[in-house]
Amino acid sequence: TFVTSSVMNVTTQTASYMQLGKWKASGQPAFFAYLGTTVANATGDGTAFVLGTTTALTEVTDQGGDFNTNGTFTAPVTGLYRFSCYFGLGVLGVTTGVLGILRTTGGDYYFNATAGAALANPVTASLNFGGSTLIPMTTGQTATAVVAAYGTTKTVSVLSGGANPFVSYFSGQLEA
Repeated sequence: TFVTSSVMNVTTQTASYMQLGKWKASGQPAFFAYLGTTVANATGDGTAFVLGTTTALTEVTDQGGDFNTNGTFTAPVTGLYRFSCYFGLGVLGVTTGVLGILRTTGGDYYFNATAGAALANPVTASLNFGGSTLIPMTTGQTATAVVAAYGTTKTVSVLSGGANPFVSYFSGQLEA
């Protein structure tokens, strides 16, 4: 005699958030480039100077090939991108304001403006500043790093520290 039986278990599952953690993809867009040569008299009269326009930037890395040494990054996919830029400025004259801009075809993101009294000694004055932000971009949109100084003639130079230390640079990566 054979006895057979079957048991059925029922389990109710509830959906919950699961943290997937960080991941790395070899084709994920990322770049870092720096100004290898000082650009004299780039701004000062309010002229917007785009890092890489008059002197090509030196690429340290360009994962995915989406960055041009003229300072332009083109988003290969829609997503959230983190951009950072840093500017070293010299011979400021009587500059009354300096503005950094992460400029995209979707809009401008301003940071680190100084305003008010003239900055220190016009012969030896320097100002170093930078910014970083997360920017939503769609495929094909571009991003550049821009600096503009105000209140003087075009006597503000964008400085280079060469390969190390990096004084004026632009970087970015796909975050999500």
